[in-house]
Amino acid sequence: KIGAGAGITAVTLSSGADVGSTAKRIEIGSGSGAVSVTAPGTVALAGIADLALGSISGGTTATVDLISGGSITASGTVAGATVTLNATTGIGTSAASRLDISSPGAVSLTAGGDVFVSSGGSLSFSGISAGSNAIDVKTTGGGNIEATGALVGGTVTLEADGGIGTLGAVQLTTSGATALTAHGAAAAGDISVSFGSGDLSTSNLTVTMDGTGVHALSVATTGAITVDGDLNTGTSSLALSAATIDGNGTAKLDGASISLTTTGALGGTTAVDIGTAVATTIDSVGDAHLIYHSALITRDLTVTAVGSVLTIEG
Repeated sequence: KIGAGAGITAVTLSSGADVGSTAKRIEIGSGSGAVSVTAPGTVALAGIADLALGSISGGTTATVDLISGGSITASGTVAGATVTLNATTGIGTSAASRLDISSPGAVSLTAGGDVFVSSGGSLSFSGISAGSNAIDVKTTGGGNIEATGALVGGTVTLEADGGIGTLGAVQLTTSGATALTAHGAAAAGDISVSFGSGDLSTSNLTVTMDGTGVHALSVATTGAITVDGDLNTGTSSLALSAATIDGNGTAKLDGASISLTTTGALGGTTAVDIGTAVATTIDSVGDAHLIYHSALITRDLTVTAVGSVLTIEG
């Protein structure tokens, strides 16, 4: 055990191979100060309480696996081929004090509190598990945000200097506010997310795609989508896919083009409102009901499939 109650201001560990192992971790006690590690192999630490890091310099070869009985924070960057962090409380402190990660491989985060992380490049998550707490991820340097596993949190904020889900939809498991921002140019700034089997209310969704050129927003779920808040992608395309999609009588969808796909009814309970009439594609197993708030030219409407009844109002 290192630094248990010793009041040490900092600890630096360096190895030509490993620093600990997942079977026999190096324990870091309270009072150890900032812990910095340089090693090309496995870096496995266990914080007895809060684990305050300086930096983990594993380059693109180290397997970094850290657990903590409290929080995990870092004043420097945690770098490794893969990074796994498991904290009893939070990871990072706030949007102004994130834990910075550099990894070309899978990043797995588990926390009993809020998660605030960043990267100077792309991040690819094998999953984030934060329970009902906040997830807040930011990349710079043109980095994308990708994921092969679900990001589970009470609220989710993703800001990518490139795009979100450019290699496949990022799955989000949340019933709270979701804010998605992509700064990449053209297709590099596209956003694709899935809410799994969860229902989505568009009033909980905020989307910004402010890079140059035209982008695409794709939102999917096998649950229901309720358009109860305006969703406007401006000069970029909008695609929604769900079991059912319903409106609320006031909120509108807008975009350069709109694609609506359902395995059930589209506007079956309450019609879906479209603000400005644009090229619209309907692919609905059930009946469909849309209301346009500007003149619709019928050649702009493509009906791939619809149930028994298609109702268009203006």
